[in-house]
Amino acid sequence: MKKMVFTLLVIAASTFLVSCAGAPKETPADPSALPDFVVTARTAANDSRQKALAVKAEVASAELFTEATTRYTQAEEAEKTQAWDTAAQSYTASADGFELARADAQKKRDAALAAMQRATDEKDTTEKILSEAEAAEKEAQEGGVE
Repeated sequence: MKKMVFTLLVIAASTFLVSCAGAPKETPADPSALPDFVVTARTAANDSRQKALAVKAEVASAELFTEATTRYTQAEEAEKTQAWDTAAQSYTASADGFELARADAQKKRDAALAAMQRATDEKDTTEKILSEAEAAEKEAQEGGVE
């Protein structure tokens, strides 16, 4: 039982400790030269990405995070060719993808925390039962000796 609890705690802790968060991406174009709707979409994508990174979505929801990153890269490429509508659409899609990754990672994090709490509760209950059993055994031995 103790090995199972320990293993569960180690797995849960490992999930939170492993992080591959990179530095924020540099923007390829001068923001003052971009249409406002592209800047707005890019800002939303950057904000969503930061929120996703805050919950380690790049690890916990790697596939969703990678898809959103791909859309972000497509938006940057569209910016370079001044395809403003495509850039804005890709930034918006990447923002949505980062949000999906964040929500998925948060859900997994919450489940892991709940599992850790259950394991801690079960460990505490087991220790209490063991302590009570040891006390009863000691009392029985002392009672039988007298």
